[in-house]
Formats: sequence, C-alpha cells, structure tokens
Amino acid sequence: MKVNPRVRIALACYGLLAAIVLWRCLRTAEPEYQGKNLSEWIAMLPVPGPGGGRLGSRWEAVNAIREMGSNGLPFLVRWVTYDVPKLEASVAHNMETNASLVPLRGMGRMFLYSGEMRASDSVVALGVLGPRASSAISALGRKLETVRNRETADRIMSVLSSFSDAGIDVAPAMPGMLLAEARFRKAGGTFYARRFGNRFKFWNEALGACLDHPDRTVRKEAVMQLCFMYVNVGDDPVFLRAALKNPDAEIRSIAEHCLDQLSKPPGARTQ
Repeated sequence: MKVNPRVRIALACYGLLAAIVLWRCLRTAEPEYQGKNLSEWIAMLPVPGPGGGRLGSRWEAVNAIREMGSNGLPFLVRWVTYDVPKLEASVAHNMETNASLVPLRGMGRMFLYSGEMRASDSVVALGVLGPRASSAISALGRKLETVRNRETADRIMSVLSSFSDAGIDVAPAMPGMLLAEARFRKAGGTFYARRFGNRFKFWNEALGACLDHPDRTVRKEAVMQLCFMYVNVGDDPVFLRAALKNPDAEIRSIAEHCLDQLSKPPGARTQ
C-alpha cells in the first residue's frame, strides 16, 4: 500500500519531535529551590533596564539563583550558549512551509522559541551570580570559537561584558571573542570593542597578550582592535609599537598603518 508523501513527512516530523522531547527529558535534572527548578526561577528574573520588572516574585528569583549558586552554573552555561540545532531548525521549517503540518506549527515554534527565551534569561542569571560564575569564562570563550550564529555570540558577549563591568577578569575568553568578531563583523562597525569602553586597561592588556597567540586570525584581529581602541581612546599605543616586532608581516603592516594614522590630526586620518 502506497503512503501519501505528505503523510510520511508528517509522521517523520512527529517522530523527530518525540525524540527531541525524550532527549530533553532524559537530561540531568535541574537543581531546585523551594519547590521550583532553575528554569522556573530564571523565567521570573527582572529584565535589566527601566521598567524591566516581570510579574511574580522577581527579587525572590534573584535570591533563589544565588542560593543554587554553582549547582546551576552548568545549566546556565549550556542554555546561554544555545544554538538552534540544525535538526530542530529543519523540522520547524517543514512545519512552517508544509500545508499538511499546520497542526504542528505551534509545537515547533514552542520548542525553538522556548530555547531562545531560556537562553536570554540565562544571560541575566549569570550576571546575578557574578564572581561565582567566573569559572565558566573559559567555556564561554571556547563556545565563541565555534558558535554558529551571531545572536548566540551576542548573548555570550553580554555575559562577559557584565562580568568585566563587575571587575572579573575575562581575558581567558579573549581569543574566542576575537574569532567571533572576525566571523560576524559587519562593514562599518565593530562587534565587541564598544562594550568594553569603560574597561580600557583590561581590553588593552588582553589584546596585547593575543598578539603572540598561535592562531593567526586571533593575532590579526587583536592588532586591528588595538588600532580601533587607540584611535578612539587616545592612549599611549604601547602594544602597537610592540607589534612592529611581530614575526608576522601582516601584523607589522597593520600596526605601521595604524601608528601612521595616529600621528596625524583626527580630521586627516583615513581607514
């Protein structure tokens, strides 16, 4: 007996959704506090900024996150680095475009958007933990090296930026930041440097250390970001002068060009 192709697709999607649900359910149980698990508490956290409160006991949620402490850290790191898996994205796309799968559209969106919402909530939760989450910095940096989309990279950078503002050293994540910068930069702007404008000393020293990194992309991005920072902050370009001795000819060339531009009045500089 022949089966309608649309029916086959529908059955396949149902099967994949069932597998996704089972996979998520079998993951390690989240930590709990006062009868609520970590996911429930972070959904109650206040949103940063004026008027950013949510309904519910939002400040109680802040206390709950702190009480769970490092027990919740592995979950928060996993959630904040959430990239929509290709399989789930493909299933959702089929649901949106295949007329026979209309009943599944809401379920597909729920799976995709719930992951993104929890990822956004995790940014706030990691900021709440502050120094207690500093052990995750290296893992966040490694994720930046391989992240698939800019939205995920931006979330990770928001976490690292909040750590830096709190005086936490995020230098171990710098190579990952630079690789993501090189991958996602758009013409006419910078991705990360503006976030650390009030932390120039950190940014300056961490970038300087990356000039000797084994990855050439990291080295090149480091000298370009140093140039951007010196042009905009106007500090002594000590690391650009050091880059003139770099064994990589392209690094030396970028440093020479930037130092030449810095020697000119602001109105006479070119890109």
